Amino acid sequence: MQQIQAYELTILPGKNRAGEKEGFDRIEIRPGDTLSIVGPTGSGKSAFINDIEVFAQEDTATGRRILVNGKEPPEELVRDPAKKPIALITQNTRVIADLDVARFLDLHIHARGTADEGLVARTLALANEFTGEKIDTSMRMTGLSGGQTRSLLIADAVLIGRTPILLLDEVENAGINKERVIACPAKIP
Repeated sequence: MQQIQAYELTILPGKNRAGEKEGFDRIEIRPGDTLSIVGPTGSGKSAFINDIEVFAQEDTATGRRILVNGKEPPEELVRDPAKKPIALITQNTRVIADLDVARFLDLHIHARGTADEGLVARTLALANEFTGEKIDTSMRMTGLSGGQTRSLLIADAVLIGRTPILLLDEVENAGINKERVIACPAKIP
């Protein structure tokens, strides 16, 4: 099984909506850190998260720069989905593939080139720790509730994608157990 590489992210300021320099010099996020971004509606929380997810290089509306381990990220981290160390789970997650949960997870396992017999079962068990609405492998992806879908996608990112950086937009809005999600990196073998 592949080892998860640790990444340190540095966020360099851009400009706010009024064109003024943001009020920080740099924000450093180190392995193991949990960061919460709070503010009123329209304050730029989602833009901040999106800048991190796309590894902004002064090429977004904010003009921020995101460094990985102190440098501009290599192209493979930005462009290759199998190597990208970030998973963004938004509050409006919709699945258009009308597959059952087992097939959905199998496809991701295959796309990642992982050969691990019990991975679907472990992913489902972890997802069920995050939501009070139990998920079964025979359920259709399009029939899952928002909380079930987000729980499954988080577990998928952690165990199948082995993604070291999770960006969760509005984690508490869909009946997800936030404390269990935050503790989930400890479950990675």
